[in-house]
Amino acid sequence: MKPQANTTASKRIIATISLLSLLSSVTPLHAQERQWRSGEDLYNKVCGYCHKPEVGVGTVIQGRGLPPEYLTIIVRNGFNAMPAFPASYVDDASIVELAKYLANLPAIPPAPAGATP
Repeated sequence: MKPQANTTASKRIIATISLLSLLSSVTPLHAQERQWRSGEDLYNKVCGYCHKPEVGVGTVIQGRGLPPEYLTIIVRNGFNAMPAFPASYVDDASIVELAKYLANLPAIPPAPAGATP
């Protein structure tokens, strides 16, 4: 019976090593590298087409101190007319950089009532 116990233990060890090798080859989402050079790069090449104050399409997001967690939820799920962007297009690390960049931009005061753009 001893040889059978060793065989079972060997199979478990091999299975565990195989599983660990497989898991180590998969890159977790939180460890991915940034796909954009900076938060400014992401804003200018993607977000700014709608969200820059002079465009007037989407909500102005600069200078509002929006936390990365909030931006991630909106970016991943979309909101109203804004489409969702998967992590394969905008990674989580770039959204964190975007939040930092937006927080450093000046806040845009609301337009006076009755004013036209």
